[in-house]
Amino acid sequence: MTITLELTPGMEAALTEAAARQGVTPEGLTEQEKMEALIAGLKDRSVPQTLAEIKPRRLPPPGKTAMQMVYRQLPAEESDEEIGKALEELS
Repeated sequence: MTITLELTPGMEAALTEAAARQGVTPEGLTEQEKMEALIAGLKDRSVPQTLAEIKPRRLPPPGKTAMQMVYRQLPAEESDEEIGKALEELS
């Protein structure tokens, strides 16, 4: 199985440092060594404590409120399904 990961700068640095300690390139590390280095790169990341930290906020443009954004995007005669879809697009 192949898994492709997009590494954060911290994870990439940890992987590069682990490889340098052994005198090899990151590709030269064993799978176990790569996983250990990646886990070490995660240790300094803070754990989100609130939903606001997990989900980025989409702020309304200057001069608009969130409700104006919702109403502007709803069709004239909307069904519950259409309202749900429009609200989902905003989040």
